[in-house]
Amino acid sequence: MSTTINLEYFGDLFDWEELGEWFLAVDLNAKKIKDHPIVLDRSFDRHMQVVLGMKKLDLLVEIKDQKVDLDPVEVLHKKCTESTYHLPVFVAREFSVRAENYANNHGVIAINADEIARILGQDPPKFSEGQAVGMIVGIKLEYLEKLLEKGTPAIYIKGGPVGKYLEKGHILAFYLTSPDKKIAALGKVSSTKIGSPSEIWESHGDMMAFSKDEFFRFSKMKRNILAIELSEIWGITSIEEKELDEFVPQKDRVGSYIDQSVRDRIVDRS
Repeated sequence: MSTTINLEYFGDLFDWEELGEWFLAVDLNAKKIKDHPIVLDRSFDRHMQVVLGMKKLDLLVEIKDQKVDLDPVEVLHKKCTESTYHLPVFVAREFSVRAENYANNHGVIAINADEIARILGQDPPKFSEGQAVGMIVGIKLEYLEKLLEKGTPAIYIKGGPVGKYLEKGHILAFYLTSPDKKIAALGKVSSTKIGSPSEIWESHGDMMAFSKDEFFRFSKMKRNILAIELSEIWGITSIEEKELDEFVPQKDRVGSYIDQSVRDRIVDRS
C-alpha cells in the first residue's frame, strides 16, 4: 500500500535536480558530496553518500526531468561498475519498460515522479508553455520602501534557488510579511543571476535595499544567492489577506510561481 508522507520541501518545485537530491536525502538519508562529478570522462549529476553501519556507500546519481529510455540507464550502470562508486541511482520523471527492466535486473535504483510524489505529498509540477509568468515574494515593509525609493534598476535578493526560472518580462508581486500581510507592490523582471554572496555584492550591491552589513548578515550561511534584477517597480492598491484568500492559498504567498490567471488578478490592481 502506498502512503503519502508529505514532508515539507523548501526548494524550487520546478527544479528537478534539486528535487531529486532532496528526495534522496529524505528517503535514503543520502548526503551530497559533489555536484557534477566526472567519472571515466563522463559527467553525472551528483556524487552522494549513504552510511550503513560502519560502511560508507558512494552513490553515482543521474537526474533527468524527462522520460528515460534504456541507453542512459545502461551508461550509468556501466560507468558505476567500472569506477569506485558502489550504487547507481537514476531519478527521472518516468522510465520506459525496457529501462525499468534493465534497472531491476542490474541493481540500478530507479526513482520516478510517483515515488517523489509519495514523499512530497503532491505530484511534482512540470513547466508548460505560458505556465509560470511571475512569482510572489516576501519582503519587510522597510526594505520595500527602500526599493521603491531607490528606483530602477533594482535588485531583489533571495537566499534559495526558488526563482531562477524567472524570465525577462515576468512579474514579482511583493507580499509584506509584517506588519500587515498584503501584496503592496509589483516589479518587472529583467534578468536573474546566481552567484556567491561576494560575487552578487560586487556586481549588484549598489542596486539593493540592503546595506553591505545587512547583506552579508543575511547571506552569511548561504553558499549561493539569487539576484533578481527589476527594470520597473511600483506600488499598487494593496491586496489584503481576505481578498488573497480567494485566489492565492496561504502556503503559496511567499516564494511561489504564479500562472497567468493569478498574474492578471494582481496586475489589475496596479
